[in-house]
Amino acid sequence: MPESRPSLPEAVRRWVYRHALDNFWRLEAAGLRHYEQDDLIQDGLDCAYKCLARYGDVDPPHLMSLVQRTFYRHIGALLRPARAMPRQAVTETQSLDSLMQKSGYTDRMDEFGLLIAELPDYLRTAVVALFRNPEQFRVLRARLDGDDETLSDRLHAVCGFDKSLNFEVELRAWLWLRDNLC
Repeated sequence: MPESRPSLPEAVRRWVYRHALDNFWRLEAAGLRHYEQDDLIQDGLDCAYKCLARYGDVDPPHLMSLVQRTFYRHIGALLRPARAMPRQAVTETQSLDSLMQKSGYTDRMDEFGLLIAELPDYLRTAVVALFRNPEQFRVLRARLDGDDETLSDRLHAVCGFDKSLNFEVELRAWLWLRDNLC
């Protein structure tokens, strides 16, 4: 005789159905056109049954909380690729003049331009990547394993900056040497 699934409390089923209908627009707005409302409802019920299978016989409020958290995270996981910013590799160093013209700072930036021009290639490429795509560096990702992404990690992904180096330390050390040894 085939095993039957344990029954979900009616309140959990109603919440999954309502939450799926209320949040379906988020999937459509993110461009997940292949997803239908029935698919999202089915995913919610799957989340509920997984919670029931994993945690067993728990009281209904506790089960509801587990199902809600699991379904929230499932919807977030579906939306995550649409929210991710595309990473663009920096292949060549863009001239500082064009960067300053885009930002409107052309008059009093001569000293800064000379400073950037004097930087070693590995630091100059990283600084230009920071100017070129500031939105890619505004928020660094928190990782589940606790080893959060650093600025050097992001620079490595965007422009090939050496992962073994700390960008901020390298830049400060170069600036200190330039100011104190010249």
